Amino acid sequence: MSLLLAWAESFGRSTKAEKQFGEFFFWVLAGIPTPGSTLPFRYYVIPCAEMAANVSRYHRQWLLEPGKKGRQRNDNKVRAVAVAHGAASYFWNISAFEDKWNLIEQVLGA
Repeated sequence: MSLLLAWAESFGRSTKAEKQFGEFFFWVLAGIPTPGSTLPFRYYVIPCAEMAANVSRYHRQWLLEPGKKGRQRNDNKVRAVAVAHGAASYFWNISAFEDKWNLIEQVLGA
């Protein structure tokens, strides 16, 4: 089973995820279990530079691959990443960033 996180933004021509906000900016994506679930919350701590480079690269790859019925895909503001193996090749897999809080500590010199 593949789990994807997707979001859409309407902030100008590029998305926030593709922008460089500096070395002290991190994206923290959260997997929130359904109410009553015994599954834990899951956190993915991603440096801004990694997010910007990979989201942009994988989105361009998605645009190049044929869509439904072999048609050319249209650009849009939606960006998605995979958090499990087995997702389509045009989704960047962020599973390596799960619980990587140490990345923030390293930047802060903690």
